[in-house]
Amino acid sequence: GSKRSGNAMTRTRLSQVDYRLRKDLKSNDNHKNRQYARHCLYYMTKLIYHSLIRPINKEIGAIKWKDVEIKPSKNIDGGYTAIISLSEGKRKGKPMLYMTNFTGTVYLLRWRKYCIEYGLGNDDDWVFANYDGGRAVLWHVGTTLRRRLIKYDLRENEDGSNITLYSFRATAITQRIRDGHDVGQIAKSANTSLMSISKSYHVEFMRQDVDRFADNWIK
Repeated sequence: GSKRSGNAMTRTRLSQVDYRLRKDLKSNDNHKNRQYARHCLYYMTKLIYHSLIRPINKEIGAIKWKDVEIKPSKNIDGGYTAIISLSEGKRKGKPMLYMTNFTGTVYLLRWRKYCIEYGLGNDDDWVFANYDGGRAVLWHVGTTLRRRLIKYDLRENEDGSNITLYSFRATAITQRIRDGHDVGQIAKSANTSLMSISKSYHVEFMRQDVDRFADNWIK
């Protein structure tokens, strides 16, 4: 992918990063603002990964709690769908994405519960706000991520590329392609075009084609 898209992590690296960020939530640090910043980072990475939303001000930075609607899923296996709109911009008030991932919806609910306890979970509050209630500065969140990963020597992927907030989106898309999910649906969920997915993740499509060829050859 491009620099902006970030670099996908392997499943092992993702597990390592997730484990450390989750452990950070149980830190004995009594500084309330630092605790909030770590929770904000952790739940933001979860939403990026499960919903494929972009970590930019026009997307993840433009959501208020009133823009999040959670409904029972229409899928036969049940669960819930989180319908997320925007509070500003050309698409203001219009659904931007439908997160049918049950795990992602649970993390979103947990994050709101934490925000309410902190005093920031009202309908008109930003989903990802600073501890003073203002809109979260994504550069600061990214800096917090970088500092935490440097501390645990997890700043880079196995190939030497840096891990950023975008890496969680790239990792989720890559894993879905490898798992054989419908590419058109992936593009729709990622709020992008099929051409963009094909261009950014062409290596994964090549890998998929080779695997398919090998399977057929063996048969």
